[in-house]
Amino acid sequence: MLENNYKVNYDMGKKMRNKLKNVLMLSSLLASSSLYADFNNTLYGDFRFSAGYIDRNSTGTDGLTANNNASRIGIKGSVGGTDLKAIYHLQAGSKNDGAGAGAAAGNNTSFTARFYFAGLKSSTYGSLIYGRHSTAYKMSGLRVDPFYDTSAGLGNGGATYGLSGMTNGFTNNAIAYISPTIFGGGSANAAIYIDDSNANRHDVNFGVQYAADGITVGVQQAIIGNGSKTSNSSGIANTAGIDSSTRLYAGYKTDTWSLTGSYEFQIADDLFGTDTNHLYLAGTYRVLEKTKLAVSVGHVDDGPFEGVGWQAGIFYNILPKTELYALYSGTYLEDDFKGDSNVAMVGVSHKFALSH
Repeated sequence: MLENNYKVNYDMGKKMRNKLKNVLMLSSLLASSSLYADFNNTLYGDFRFSAGYIDRNSTGTDGLTANNNASRIGIKGSVGGTDLKAIYHLQAGSKNDGAGAGAAAGNNTSFTARFYFAGLKSSTYGSLIYGRHSTAYKMSGLRVDPFYDTSAGLGNGGATYGLSGMTNGFTNNAIAYISPTIFGGGSANAAIYIDDSNANRHDVNFGVQYAADGITVGVQQAIIGNGSKTSNSSGIANTAGIDSSTRLYAGYKTDTWSLTGSYEFQIADDLFGTDTNHLYLAGTYRVLEKTKLAVSVGHVDDGPFEGVGWQAGIFYNILPKTELYALYSGTYLEDDFKGDSNVAMVGVSHKFALSH
């Protein structure tokens, strides 16, 4: 009996040693292959939630509300050599309050489409991406807005008042190129957004930027192939009634404070006939290591959202990736039907990232 038990234990040990040997061999092969291909994948998310008082004439909201502020979850990665890499990035919106268009339609899904693109990236030659993404025009506005994706302004996510609607949304059928950094901080971008319809009217976005030593300055130009469209079903997001739009932006940032600004001039299609200027200025000041103050003002000189708005808030990093904030926002429109908006809100942004 003892001899049989010894034989069984010996056989089991041998099998385990063989399995361990196979695992080590596989690990060795993967390690050696990493000499030629660098694999990197990251699962990440940002839970964004706020609660407080909202009085918005434009939406008929008046009272205590709880809001999802564009929470999202995504995965991104790359594979390749030391320079040229294949990249991908997928991001979905994640509802945490049961609100939104899906709920109104009786189809309140947990996740909504945001963007998905893939491409090639090289520190020598730049990046070429294709798919659905945020335009360079949009991102140049997002980066100057310390209140982006909060309930400040006229919505519960996206840009603050003073930045145009082109600072929101995602655009399909993109083929975009971003240059490598040149001249110590310069870069350029160009993109075309393919119109699938028989109209064959494509949108383009191109621009240049310089960013170094805390200074950022740049210009983005968007030309809309079908400015007379009345919906945003094709082309760059939120461009219905627009023929072209130009953004000039600049900023200066130190370890303690920052100043940023954006000026947009939008030329309307002849059928709509309302050219519009958008001006947005913002500043932040870090009063303590984990505490930051932020203020911004915005002005729109014409159109249905003509008016002024301002925001003030305090942001506190309770943990490295968890931020609490409180803000107050006032927006005052010339259109009596849309009227004024006053928002007092507390919120949280909780981020996570898992890399392999």
